[in-house]
Amino acid sequence: GTLRLGYAEVIGVLSFSYLERTYMTNEGGFDRVAPLSAYPMLTMCLFASSTLCNFSLSFINFPTKVVFRSCKLVPTMLIATCVNQKVFASYEYLCALCICA
Repeated sequence: GTLRLGYAEVIGVLSFSYLERTYMTNEGGFDRVAPLSAYPMLTMCLFASSTLCNFSLSFINFPTKVVFRSCKLVPTMLIATCVNQKVFASYEYLCALCICA
């Protein structure tokens, strides 16, 4: 189970990387394309992250997994606000807190 999710993530990264390189740069006029040498390291990091995360979650019970996974929303919103200057409405923060509570 754990390795299958890791492999699924690798397939997803490879697929979307291919789509990004072929369609987004040609049709969208984007000139930012990551070098091909960056993709293997990114893929290995994502594979390791997904595999180790799912392996570590196998040691805790299901309700605890659900609580921790649902609480990822608030830090993600905070990082998006700090790093990307993304502005969320106050009701969006309220909804996120209600989901995590």
